[in-house]
Amino acid sequence: DVLSQSQGLADDASNVGVISRGKIGEAATGQTMQTVDLKNLLQNANPADNIDMYPGDRVTVPRAGIVYVVGAVNKPGGFMMKNSNGMTVLQALAMAEDAKLNSVKNKAVIIRPNSKAPEGHEQVPVNLDLVLKGKQPDLVMLADDILYIPESAAKRALRNVGQAALQAATLAAGYHP
Repeated sequence: DVLSQSQGLADDASNVGVISRGKIGEAATGQTMQTVDLKNLLQNANPADNIDMYPGDRVTVPRAGIVYVVGAVNKPGGFMMKNSNGMTVLQALAMAEDAKLNSVKNKAVIIRPNSKAPEGHEQVPVNLDLVLKGKQPDLVMLADDILYIPESAAKRALRNVGQAALQAATLAAGYHP
């Protein structure tokens, strides 16, 4: 009912809601918090997930995190993590509509914010070839992680040579679109 009265969830809402009961503030004692799996609540309508609300209760639904996929992929960009447990590398790759043919999948890397690491981030190598074959675990990406898949200069050059050859053959044949 509370979600309905607030006109539902925003598009960028997480799947987790937090219900706070008790006094507000740092010195407040007796405050309790309870998390609710909103996806399960809304999809399955399980009465056990539908928690009674009382006057003074506060419901907070944080924004979903975003992971980014860049480099040699078909649809680079930022993708919302609807699950509070993160998004796997393969899920992120699927959102980016797969790697391009000229990608170097065994040299992919997750760039993760880390204030304790040099330059404020750490790099986690990911061999996508092995992950896709099931020989390496599918790592979980966290909010603000960047999956970078490099492009092979040699494959790009070969593709450009092939396109140039096709154009030359088309011109030589006298074909003019």
